[in-house]
Amino acid sequence: MSQHIEQIAENLYALTARKMKPLVVVVDKHNNYISHHGELTDYQLPEFEVGQNCIDMLPFLVGLEDEPYVSLPIVNFNEDSISSVNVIKINFHRYVVLLEASQEHQREQQATQESNETKLLYQKLQQLTEQLEVANNAKTRFISGMSHEFRTPISSILGYSGLLVNEFSPEDDRYQFARSIESNTQYLLSLIDNVLEHAQLEADKLLTNIAPFVLNDLIINIGHMFGSYVDESGVEFKVHTSDSLPEAICSDFLRVQQVLINLIGNAFKFTEKGTVTVDFDWKNDELIVSVSDTGSGIPKEYQTSIFQAYNRYEPDTKGAGLGLTISAQIADKLKGRLELESETGIGSTFTLYVEARPANLLTIKQDVLNNKSKKILIVEDDLDLVELLKIYLNELGYSAIAVMSGNEALQYSEDEELDLVLLDMQLPDRSGVDVARKLRSQKFTAPIIAMTASSNNDDKVRALQAGCNEFLSKPIQLPPLMNAINNVLNINA
Repeated sequence: MSQHIEQIAENLYALTARKMKPLVVVVDKHNNYISHHGELTDYQLPEFEVGQNCIDMLPFLVGLEDEPYVSLPIVNFNEDSISSVNVIKINFHRYVVLLEASQEHQREQQATQESNETKLLYQKLQQLTEQLEVANNAKTRFISGMSHEFRTPISSILGYSGLLVNEFSPEDDRYQFARSIESNTQYLLSLIDNVLEHAQLEADKLLTNIAPFVLNDLIINIGHMFGSYVDESGVEFKVHTSDSLPEAICSDFLRVQQVLINLIGNAFKFTEKGTVTVDFDWKNDELIVSVSDTGSGIPKEYQTSIFQAYNRYEPDTKGAGLGLTISAQIADKLKGRLELESETGIGSTFTLYVEARPANLLTIKQDVLNNKSKKILIVEDDLDLVELLKIYLNELGYSAIAVMSGNEALQYSEDEELDLVLLDMQLPDRSGVDVARKLRSQKFTAPIIAMTASSNNDDKVRALQAGCNEFLSKPIQLPPLMNAINNVLNINA
């Protein structure tokens, strides 16, 4: 057995010797050559004579004369040889042990290079991330600005057209004119939202505003909005309602309407003849709205990707291909879903499911008592919207005062007792967030309702953190406004 072990040991030593090329050079305390074991030629060293000084060929020995043990992992003491060196002092002799280290050196160099490349890549990724963040922030600011520019005037158009509708009887032509203005403005708002809100989808910042509304108002709006499509296209338009529908529900009126506008608009777009039908139903605390058409239908191979952004299975179709994507996102935000059934040559049915709960119609419509004792400050720089809000509030019995800047609001709050502030978030002199924060620092305790045209949920968070109690998205309409005021003043608690 011992013979075999010795043979294995010899083979291992031979293998190691071939790879590591061990060389031991023995020198005295003055670095003079005594002897060696191994091949000097492996390290391009000459044959030394006894007593010959080795410093010229082994320069790393200088200064190590008194060290008992020294380990030099990588030594490149000539152009071709890279070695690891161990110098061991025993009595008056020193033993210089050289081992081949070229492969180890290459591995270390490769590891170092890879480490440096990784660090460089990380730095580039950091720079790219910072650049993307800057770009995203710029995009967000642009979207917020554009949203404000679009939504503020649309608030006025919607509000005043709604007031005109109430001035005329349904038999009056002017009633129909006002209804057309109102419904088509809603349609315009939906198209604008599709463009502005797409940037919020990936960031999961789509904003919703849950409030009670009369379901019949939504149904009537949809009917008026697409009445002109029937005249222009010759396609029949039908709206069916189930007896199970509640009179009012709690959900986001504008978001639900936005989805239905997208679905019905698509149905007319792809239906040359026949019928577009909208069915409203209610089951298990869900509003279920199906939009069916007798159009060309959607091939099965496209149905799984139809809700993806910019996906248009017919390349020549007008539009950006965002409507269905945003509709599906809105349905998800409203704790619902959007489903599709379609057959080529027969037509398509898109069904919107929205989780909701019935609302008390009397609570929505009832007159609020003792409102005349409540004084509300409107802080808004758009004169048309100011006048509209005054009309809304005066009809509800409130006393409304308006200022057009943040500094005026701060001054007015010091001089007058206020019960509520309606505060625009984008004012000419300072931000609404700054005004709200300043009011709270001045011990202003009345409720503050933020108003913004921004579709960014971060703006809502900032407003609430600054001290606002509620948040209204423009365009400002009467039901959400009433609901927000009732909430903060605890009128119907």
